[in-house]
Amino acid sequence: LGCAEVARRLGDLQPEPLCRYMHAGASLGLLRDAGEEPPQPVAGNGPPDGDDITSRRFGLEVAGHLLRKNLPGSLHDYVLMMVENAPEALRSAGVETWAEGGIGWHRAHGAPFFEWTARRPEKHREFDSAMASLALTQAMSILGDWSPPFENATVCDIPG
Repeated sequence: LGCAEVARRLGDLQPEPLCRYMHAGASLGLLRDAGEEPPQPVAGNGPPDGDDITSRRFGLEVAGHLLRKNLPGSLHDYVLMMVENAPEALRSAGVETWAEGGIGWHRAHGAPFFEWTARRPEKHREFDSAMASLALTQAMSILGDWSPPFENATVCDIPG
Protein backbone atom coordinates (compact mmCIF):
# COMPACT_ATOMS: atom_id res chain seq x y z
CA LEU A 1 0.00 0.00 0.00
CA GLY A 2 1.02 3.58 -0.50
CA CYS A 3 1.74 5.80 2.50
CA ALA A 4 -1.14 8.15 1.70
CA GLU A 5 -3.59 5.21 1.54
CA VAL A 6 -2.35 3.81 4.87
CA ALA A 7 -2.64 7.28 6.43
CA ARG A 8 -6.25 7.57 5.19
CA ARG A 9 -7.19 4.08 6.44
CA LEU A 10 -5.75 4.82 9.88
CA GLY A 11 -7.99 7.86 10.33
CA ASP A 12 -6.79 10.71 8.18
CA LEU A 13 -3.25 10.85 9.53
CA GLN A 14 -0.65 13.06 7.91
CA PRO A 15 1.04 10.93 5.23
CA GLU A 16 4.57 12.39 5.37
CA PRO A 17 5.37 11.57 9.03
CA LEU A 18 3.70 8.15 8.64
CA CYS A 19 5.84 7.46 5.56
CA ARG A 20 8.98 8.29 7.51
CA TYR A 21 7.96 5.74 10.16
CA MET A 22 7.20 3.21 7.44
CA HIS A 23 10.61 3.83 5.91
CA ALA A 24 12.15 3.29 9.36
CA GLY A 25 10.18 0.02 9.55
CA ALA A 26 11.75 -0.95 6.22
CA SER A 27 15.23 -0.25 7.56
CA LEU A 28 14.43 -2.60 10.47
CA GLY A 29 13.31 -5.36 8.10
CA LEU A 30 9.62 -5.14 9.09
CA LEU A 31 8.45 -3.57 5.83
CA ARG A 32 9.67 -3.67 2.24
CA ASP A 33 9.87 -0.43 0.29
CA ALA A 34 8.42 -1.55 -3.05
CA GLY A 35 10.13 1.30 -4.86
CA GLU A 36 13.74 0.41 -4.10
CA GLU A 37 16.12 -2.41 -3.31
CA PRO A 38 15.61 -4.01 0.11
CA PRO A 39 17.01 -1.53 2.69
CA GLN A 40 20.04 -2.34 4.76
CA PRO A 41 19.60 -1.80 8.53
CA VAL A 42 22.12 1.01 8.88
CA ALA A 43 21.84 4.12 11.06
CA GLY A 44 20.74 7.13 9.02
CA ASN A 45 19.20 4.98 6.29
CA GLY A 46 16.42 7.44 5.49
CA PRO A 47 14.93 8.46 2.17
CA PRO A 48 17.06 10.75 0.00
CA ASP A 49 16.60 14.49 0.50
CA GLY A 50 13.99 15.93 -1.83
CA ASP A 51 12.35 12.52 -2.32
CA ASP A 52 8.53 12.60 -2.18
CA ILE A 53 8.20 9.77 0.30
CA THR A 54 4.40 10.02 0.34
CA SER A 55 4.35 8.33 -3.08
CA ARG A 56 6.25 5.31 -1.72
CA ARG A 57 4.56 1.92 -1.47
CA PHE A 58 5.37 -0.63 1.22
CA GLY A 59 4.65 -4.29 1.89
CA LEU A 60 5.21 -6.53 4.89
CA GLU A 61 8.39 -8.54 5.24
CA VAL A 62 8.32 -11.89 7.07
CA ALA A 63 9.29 -10.20 10.37
CA GLY A 64 6.48 -7.67 9.90
CA HIS A 65 3.91 -10.46 9.74
CA LEU A 66 4.86 -11.36 13.33
CA LEU A 67 3.29 -8.07 14.44
CA ARG A 68 -0.10 -8.65 12.79
CA LYS A 69 -3.13 -9.29 15.02
CA ASN A 70 -4.88 -12.63 15.34
CA LEU A 71 -2.37 -14.80 13.49
CA PRO A 72 -0.84 -17.98 14.92
CA GLY A 73 2.58 -17.11 16.33
CA SER A 74 1.91 -13.35 16.27
CA LEU A 75 3.88 -11.27 18.76
CA HIS A 76 1.47 -8.32 18.41
CA ASP A 77 0.03 -8.47 21.93
CA TYR A 78 3.40 -9.09 23.55
CA VAL A 79 5.02 -6.13 21.78
CA LEU A 80 2.11 -3.84 22.72
CA MET A 81 2.34 -4.90 26.35
CA MET A 82 6.08 -4.22 26.41
CA VAL A 83 5.83 -0.87 24.63
CA GLU A 84 2.90 0.42 26.68
CA ASN A 85 3.69 -0.83 30.18
CA ALA A 86 7.33 -1.73 30.54
CA PRO A 87 9.45 1.36 29.66
CA GLU A 88 9.23 2.94 33.12
CA ALA A 89 9.94 -0.39 34.78
CA LEU A 90 12.91 -1.04 32.51
CA ARG A 91 14.35 2.39 33.32
CA SER A 92 13.78 1.78 37.04
CA ALA A 93 15.33 -1.67 36.71
CA GLY A 94 18.46 0.00 35.43
CA VAL A 95 20.61 2.37 37.42
CA GLU A 96 18.16 2.99 40.31
CA THR A 97 17.61 -0.68 41.05
CA TRP A 98 21.28 -1.54 40.59
CA ALA A 99 22.26 1.20 43.02
CA GLU A 100 19.52 0.80 45.61
CA GLY A 101 18.08 -2.71 45.11
CA GLY A 102 14.49 -3.71 44.67
CA ILE A 103 12.45 -4.66 41.62
CA GLY A 104 12.10 -2.27 38.70
CA TRP A 105 8.41 -2.92 38.09
CA HIS A 106 7.52 -2.29 41.74
CA ARG A 107 9.58 0.91 41.79
CA ALA A 108 7.97 2.22 38.59
CA HIS A 109 4.35 1.25 39.28
CA GLY A 110 4.15 1.21 43.08
CA ALA A 111 3.19 -2.47 43.34
CA PRO A 112 4.43 -5.88 42.24
CA PHE A 113 3.34 -6.79 38.71
CA PHE A 114 0.49 -9.16 39.55
CA GLU A 115 -0.93 -6.82 42.21
CA TRP A 116 -0.78 -3.99 39.66
CA THR A 117 -2.60 -6.05 37.00
CA ALA A 118 -5.16 -7.32 39.55
CA ARG A 119 -6.26 -3.70 40.05
CA ARG A 120 -6.40 -3.13 36.27
CA PRO A 121 -8.44 -5.89 34.58
CA GLU A 122 -7.68 -4.54 31.10
CA LYS A 123 -3.94 -4.83 31.80
CA HIS A 124 -4.42 -8.35 33.15
CA ARG A 125 -6.20 -9.30 29.89
CA GLU A 126 -3.35 -7.70 27.89
CA PHE A 127 -0.83 -9.74 29.88
CA ASP A 128 -2.76 -13.00 29.32
CA SER A 129 -2.98 -12.29 25.62
CA ALA A 130 0.72 -11.38 25.46
CA MET A 131 1.74 -14.61 27.17
CA ALA A 132 -0.53 -16.62 24.88
CA SER A 133 1.10 -14.97 21.86
CA LEU A 134 4.47 -16.32 23.01
CA ALA A 135 3.24 -19.86 23.68
CA LEU A 136 3.32 -21.17 20.09
CA THR A 137 6.75 -19.71 19.36
CA GLN A 138 8.18 -21.07 22.61
CA ALA A 139 6.63 -24.49 22.15
CA MET A 140 7.98 -24.75 18.61
CA SER A 141 11.48 -23.76 19.69
CA ILE A 142 11.45 -26.21 22.62
CA LEU A 143 9.95 -29.12 20.74
CA GLY A 144 11.53 -28.51 17.34
CA ASP A 145 14.41 -30.99 17.76
CA TRP A 146 13.14 -32.80 20.84
CA SER A 147 12.20 -36.44 20.91
CA PRO A 148 10.66 -38.21 23.89
CA PRO A 149 12.99 -40.31 26.06
CA PHE A 150 10.88 -43.40 25.35
CA GLU A 151 7.75 -44.37 23.42
CA ASN A 152 4.47 -43.27 25.07
CA ALA A 153 6.27 -40.82 27.37
CA THR A 154 4.04 -38.31 29.16
CA VAL A 155 4.98 -34.64 28.97
CA CYS A 156 3.69 -32.20 31.57
CA ASP A 157 3.95 -28.40 31.33
CA ILE A 158 4.09 -26.92 34.83
CA PRO A 159 3.56 -23.14 34.75
CA GLY A 160 5.13 -20.71 37.15
